[in-house]
Amino acid sequence: MAKNQQSKVVSKKHMARLQKERQQIRTIMYVTISIVVLVIILIGYGVLSQTVLRANQPVAKVGGESITTKAFEAHVRLTRQQMITQFQQYVQFAQMFGLDPNTDSTIGSALQQIQLQLDDTASLGESVLNQMVDNIIIRQEAEKRGITISAEEVDKAIQEAFGYFPNGTPTPTIVPTSIIFPTLNATERALVPPSATPSPFPTATFAATSTPDMSATPTAIPSITPSATPYTLDGYQSDYQLALDNYKSFGFSEADVRKLFEDDLYRIKLYAEITSEVPLTTDEVWARHILVLETEEDTANKVRQLLVNGGDWTELAIEYSIDTGSGSNGGDLGWFPRGRMVTEFEDAAFSLEVGEISQPIKSQFGYHIIQVIGHDEERPITAEEYKTQTDKFFTDWVAEIKAKSDLKIFDYYKERIPVDPALQ
Repeated sequence: MAKNQQSKVVSKKHMARLQKERQQIRTIMYVTISIVVLVIILIGYGVLSQTVLRANQPVAKVGGESITTKAFEAHVRLTRQQMITQFQQYVQFAQMFGLDPNTDSTIGSALQQIQLQLDDTASLGESVLNQMVDNIIIRQEAEKRGITISAEEVDKAIQEAFGYFPNGTPTPTIVPTSIIFPTLNATERALVPPSATPSPFPTATFAATSTPDMSATPTAIPSITPSATPYTLDGYQSDYQLALDNYKSFGFSEADVRKLFEDDLYRIKLYAEITSEVPLTTDEVWARHILVLETEEDTANKVRQLLVNGGDWTELAIEYSIDTGSGSNGGDLGWFPRGRMVTEFEDAAFSLEVGEISQPIKSQFGYHIIQVIGHDEERPITAEEYKTQTDKFFTDWVAEIKAKSDLKIFDYYKERIPVDPALQ
């Protein structure tokens, strides 16, 4: 008969060792799990920071309103695509008319300019960010003035952008603004012969200007008239949805797209209010000059003396003036407002009495001998000149508000300027 196995006696020392080993195993397991969890968290945070957190990080703040990285990148991509589309349209135009961009300077220059803008990502990004900042400032200032944009106005603007007019194509009403230029007064007639009628449309540079018929009736230039309603509501909605899909590929939501139209409407309404008091007249002078090289001060003094002694302006201008544009026209520069000529010339012209002949005035172009033929502090301006003045007035006004605003631009935006889409 087998002997009964003796029961194994477990000592306290052995139990303590087993318990210690189990504790070590648990500790190693917990540490391993913690490390794995930490790695997962770090990886997740890295992914999150490059997506959600980075996308929501502001690249600029304007009066408490932020421009997020996501919005900035979307606007840059949209701008790049618009420039690429314009590039492609130039190419198609060249192909349509058999033009070679390599030999046609106009097409070639336009294509090259677009290419340079796309390549200069820093300037492009800065330009887009500045425009976004301006839009926020315009919206904030408009709201301060009680200007609002309704959802119906946005809908209408979007529909018109697609050429959809639910109530029929509008018929534009053109109300031309007649601009009557004053006839020559006795002093002006005495200074210049009747044939030297000043051009009401002088150029900014010293160049010859044509002599228009001052009795002609201004011709109104109508804006482009939209074509008749090209499709139904279903067709418009289909095209709108297709456009939304394209916008979404650049990072825009439908709300973002509507905000683009809102920004335009706010700009239009605020522009109208801010520029409403820009006058329809301006301080202008009608002047002529003879220009000689900056190294020929003695010649300038000689020419002035000949003029003072009764010399003929036309003959002397043809003989001495290096301004080939106005020289053949007796040095006539026509009427011009402030801001059109170089500072030295302008200061002298607006300070001279009518008929007075200036001392030689030195500028970057040389020495000018100037005579003011007419000076009208409230001379009517053309529609084009008025548009130029109101544009400048509004731009300067926005810049002034911007300089006073609580604006912060974070330099790291420069590292987040997209380089896509690229021109193929």
